[in-house]
Amino acid sequence: MDETRTVSTRVPLGAITGLVRHAYQSDPDLGLRCLLRLATVGNALRAEMGLRDGVSASELGLGIHVEFSAEEQLLVVRDDGVGLTADDLAQCIESATELVGAKAFAAFGRRDPRSMDEYRLASAALLLHLLPFGEELTVESRSCVGGSRPCRLCYAGGDEYSVGPGTLSTPGTIVSIRFGPGHRYVSDSGKLIGLLRLYGDFLQFPVFWDGRQINTMSPPWHRAGAGEVQYAAFLRGRYPEIPPPLMVIPLQVQRPEIEARGVLWVPGEQVSVLDEDLGTVDLYWRRVLMRRAVPGLIPTWGRFFRGIIDCDRHPSELRGGQSGDDPGIDLTDIVEQVILTGIRRALILNPGSFAAVAHQHNTLLKLAALENDELFEIVADQLPFDTAAGPRTLIEHVSAVMRQTGATAVRYIASDPLSRMATYRARGDEIIDASRGLDEEVLRKYDRHNPTIELMDMSRRTPDFIENVVDASMDPLLEVFAALEMPVVYRLARFDSPSPAAVLTATERAESQSDLEQLFLLSQITGAMPADARAAMQRALSARPSLPRDRILHLNLTAPEIRAMWAAILRGGDEDLIRQVAEAIVVRAMILAGGLVDPADPQDVGTEMMCRLLGYNGDEKPQWSGP
Repeated sequence: MDETRTVSTRVPLGAITGLVRHAYQSDPDLGLRCLLRLATVGNALRAEMGLRDGVSASELGLGIHVEFSAEEQLLVVRDDGVGLTADDLAQCIESATELVGAKAFAAFGRRDPRSMDEYRLASAALLLHLLPFGEELTVESRSCVGGSRPCRLCYAGGDEYSVGPGTLSTPGTIVSIRFGPGHRYVSDSGKLIGLLRLYGDFLQFPVFWDGRQINTMSPPWHRAGAGEVQYAAFLRGRYPEIPPPLMVIPLQVQRPEIEARGVLWVPGEQVSVLDEDLGTVDLYWRRVLMRRAVPGLIPTWGRFFRGIIDCDRHPSELRGGQSGDDPGIDLTDIVEQVILTGIRRALILNPGSFAAVAHQHNTLLKLAALENDELFEIVADQLPFDTAAGPRTLIEHVSAVMRQTGATAVRYIASDPLSRMATYRARGDEIIDASRGLDEEVLRKYDRHNPTIELMDMSRRTPDFIENVVDASMDPLLEVFAALEMPVVYRLARFDSPSPAAVLTATERAESQSDLEQLFLLSQITGAMPADARAAMQRALSARPSLPRDRILHLNLTAPEIRAMWAAILRGGDEDLIRQVAEAIVVRAMILAGGLVDPADPQDVGTEMMCRLLGYNGDEKPQWSGP
């Protein structure tokens, strides 16, 4: 074709571009992604043809070159690919009606083109999606087939376009587009570089801006032999502003219906159920980023994971949080199995990574185990809990109880645990503090899944290692404590050694309180209960008295502090000093039991006592002789 000619298409091209613009008006970056894809498929076929002839892509010097003219407001993207003829360009426009809607995405194929026919079809679909985004579009190309001449296509809206000779001296394609008013953001070169890096970072060909490569090209899932260490290093480099991931699971799926690669990881920073990026995926389509922070592709129970997934299926073809009607392409099911397999593997090969996840995301992990039975079977034994003897996994707790009592049991306190945990801790007993979060629900599920395990709620039992003492000779000791006017009832007792001087316990607390708190928290997180039921539970929780009716302080007659007080009373010691010691013992017991009744009351407890023990009455003025 030697002369430029204006062609009036046989299709309503103006109407078709309007439809495409309307369909993608919420996706302002579609035009830029289409430019990158068009350059990539051209280079990919040229590389494929070179390999057949024994020439590598590096020897061909294939790349994607991006320029922007601020004066003309023109974005130019050039590739070194196979190029097109004038007839090819005209056919791209004339095939527009065949590529509207879902057929356009099918034209891209699930792999890079391997023949000129496939390349022409993919180019037609990509150009169709470029037309609505520019006030003016020019495509100049030269086919790599011997004897081909350069050609140029120009389109400025409506139903007409022009085709004529071009000036390219080497094979490839140049697309020049002057974006419409709604897409002027590309005129900011700094923002444009950021978008090119964002969308083209994983492309297999270098992207050049002013002669400088700006993409990394090679994520670990496209590198042979890359392991979890390389994946973790990649994530640290990609997200340097956040702590390193706690667990990394490579994703490599090859099935007849779908191929997907990428990485799933558990963030190192603290997350909550309110975080916007919780359980989301950055979704790539054949190395080009299509959507950021996509929800629904990670199963709901795996909400503490994040992911990057590069798929050979267009997002419109996928199920699981996105649209799609093909029941055989459910990416969520695939991701779920990858996560479960990865956790199994971590528990065997790298238990430390799972322990870090269980510590950092304790509530979310336990909620996930409650929601998913398969995950529960995998992780239940390794879920961590606070116990009187320190942090324990469930299997460690059961083993310790077995050593202590000979019974296969889980022993826990769900109501008022702090009022008794100090005593259990002093004795060294294995008791789980299940008062927070979802612990009690997890323990109940553990009991249901393990018939040989006995679940024992120790909060409904009286500790048998406190021996109450009735001794009239100790009345003067009780009188000292009773004179403190603290809101507690005092009793004499002997504890197993070693034990603290005093332990505060509570009585007459509703047995159903723990159940109510657990269910309310669970309903708040999962939304599994109607709003009116949750409101009723909240009212019931608010209506309960903040303190139990009786708070009993057991004074341990075997403790050194109590014996010293009794001796001081017998010999007629300083009454103020004895009173302050008693006050300090009570306050310490209250702290161990979960806090003071009124922190303002005993704020100076111990200060005067310490000064008097040191022989300081406040009148002395020490002389400082230090430097």
